[in-house]
Amino acid sequence: MASDSFVHVRVDAAEKQAAEQVLDALGLNMATTIRLLLKQIAREKRVPLSLSLTPAANTYADALEARQARANGSVGQDADQVIAEMERILEGAEG
Repeated sequence: MASDSFVHVRVDAAEKQAAEQVLDALGLNMATTIRLLLKQIAREKRVPLSLSLTPAANTYADALEARQARANGSVGQDADQVIAEMERILEGAEG
């Protein structure tokens, strides 16, 4: 599809620079990100985009890290072990 329309937006220079740094770290640029956002809004009829460099919100990065850990021999914990550990922590907190 040929691009035949322009969007001009005036933004704060510091905010633009901060956003460009995040996008660069994600491997994106401003134009691609805006096109991606507009396509998703049109398709989903909402603003669905959620990309983050925050570790707690970056489940894809967590999954890659876990895959690498398994490749390096880590076996981790199963759900029963995690629940038991959480119960021990709660018991200790309740005193």
